[in-house]
Amino acid sequence: MAETPQALLVGRHRLFRECLAAFLDRGGRVRVKEQVDDLEQAVRRLNGHAPQVVLVDLSHNDEGGWRRLRELARSGSGVRVVVLGLGDEADELLRCIEAGAAGYVLQESSLADLDAALERVLAGEVFCSPRVTFSMFRRLGELAREHRRRQQVEALELTPREMEVLRLIAEGLTNRQIAARVCLSVYTVKNHVHNVLEKLGVDNREAAVETAYRRRWLPDRRCPGS
Repeated sequence: MAETPQALLVGRHRLFRECLAAFLDRGGRVRVKEQVDDLEQAVRRLNGHAPQVVLVDLSHNDEGGWRRLRELARSGSGVRVVVLGLGDEADELLRCIEAGAAGYVLQESSLADLDAALERVLAGEVFCSPRVTFSMFRRLGELAREHRRRQQVEALELTPREMEVLRLIAEGLTNRQIAARVCLSVYTVKNHVHNVLEKLGVDNREAAVETAYRRRWLPDRRCPGS
């Protein structure tokens, strides 16, 4: 018979810890090996015999707690971290993901939800409830839109004429060809090209074009023959 995995329980309130430990010990999914008050103590405990799972109550977290959570999850001991007591704030969820936690149990979750999270985490998987997943995707969508807006603001670093020259560079035109297209002197076009390279912080025309595509200032490249 396989040995029951051991767990370390981290929480500020003793009553919460002891009630949760009683449930876990009775349920048989894990056995609570030890209880500590905070993440700093938990990190120190990993210097000895590390448990398979660390359950962390983050309902009263501070900025230093995020750093210690990262230390805990990335200690190299193979421990799996399950975060308890989260609200549905997407930023908190993303910070837990960045820290390396493997499971997320919200404040309104049931003990059955916690048991399901432990089952998945002990199997080497990551547990997210549907509500957590929805919150994360919503926040990721917001971040993507914010990133797009920043890119559009960055594009304003170039004047309309410089953007026009950049588009023509992307088409493969030489300075002389660009000058003929926009009815400017070659000298003026050279100045515009110089300004584009300088504002983008690149050394050559190819790098400028790559930067423009990466920032989506230019429409997607078309495949030959399309």
